Amino acid sequence: MGISRRLPNSNIGRKTALRSAQQQQNNAGAGTVLTPQTAARLKKIEPDYEKAMNNATVAGAQSGDAGNAKDGAQIACRLYANHGLQTIMMAVEREEIPASALLLYQLDESSPTLPPLGTEQEIITAAENFLTGEATRTSAGGTALPMPTSAQVQAKLDAFTAAVNTNFAVGNNTLIGSGLRDGFIVKIKPSPNPPQLPASFLLPRHKRPNACQLSEN
Repeated sequence: MGISRRLPNSNIGRKTALRSAQQQQNNAGAGTVLTPQTAARLKKIEPDYEKAMNNATVAGAQSGDAGNAKDGAQIACRLYANHGLQTIMMAVEREEIPASALLLYQLDESSPTLPPLGTEQEIITAAENFLTGEATRTSAGGTALPMPTSAQVQAKLDAFTAAVNTNFAVGNNTLIGSGLRDGFIVKIKPSPNPPQLPASFLLPRHKRPNACQLSEN
């Protein structure tokens, strides 16, 4: 008769199971049913898994912080890019700037409309188009727009791109940490055909026959 049990399905459960297995191994002494190779592997896996689990937890928390920072920077960059393009469109409508200047900002000269600003790339592109258009127009003698200024839009764009890069890097760290943790989960899963404990193993240790040892392939 073999012994089976449901494997733990949570980080804490796996950590507890590994720690319990190590404690039982320590208490078993010469009566252990594990081979020296398995005992050595258990001794190494338990602290390594705990470390990997902690690293994944820390990386996950950092990912949440980085995600929140990115979202805030995205809203700000979208707002400034939107207002910058609206300002140039309104200046053209007031006939303070010729309509041909809209082309510098990648806007339609005859019927200008704001570009889509839904995705990260669309926001970055809109901000860059504003900055390029404003630089080209002012270098030709045009008056710089006061609200928002190019410097303000550039600052929001820089903050946004930095937050995007940080969020991406932290996300990779989270995947790496989870991968290391999950790698240890794979290591401690039983083989498809695990060795079976004999029924006599259920007896107290002092009543077990001497032949009651667990063989491993």
